[in-house]
Amino acid sequence: MKSIEEKGSKLLDSLGLKYAPIPIKKIVRELDISLLSFDLGDDVSGALVIENGNARIGYNPSESEVRQRFTIAHELGHYILHRDERKDGLFVDNVKVMFRRQNSTDKEYRQEREANAFAASILMPEDLIRKEFELLMESETFFTDENMVRSLAKKFKVSNIAMTFRLTNLGYLGK
Repeated sequence: MKSIEEKGSKLLDSLGLKYAPIPIKKIVRELDISLLSFDLGDDVSGALVIENGNARIGYNPSESEVRQRFTIAHELGHYILHRDERKDGLFVDNVKVMFRRQNSTDKEYRQEREANAFAASILMPEDLIRKEFELLMESETFFTDENMVRSLAKKFKVSNIAMTFRLTNLGYLGK
């Protein structure tokens, strides 16, 4: 997962993005990937289609903004990390991408975990999390873990759950 962090960081550095919230749609467009808001039904959050070297990311407009942002970043993760691994060039992500489906292969499960890790690294970069965390700790306001998660999630435009996972994985929670 460390190499995934590095790929996310390298991409943000190459685009000069050092602030939160990370403009994920801008990143996708900078990489010349088409971005489509499309009714994918209740069970599908997003999809990545690669045909003849052209990539398109579709996301479900009926979901919350924070969910849409994570989905777009997740699909970008598939593009950056896995585009050469799939012969059909199609990635479709169920609403429950965090959970392993009964019929999923180990490779698919690995790809989903890696795409989630990439999405977290790009939407909530470690250096920006550290900076914002330190600012919160220096403030005069006493922050509980819950308040910290809520405040950082709002700043980075991600869900409280995504921020909780990220802070836990970075060692800021659960000590």
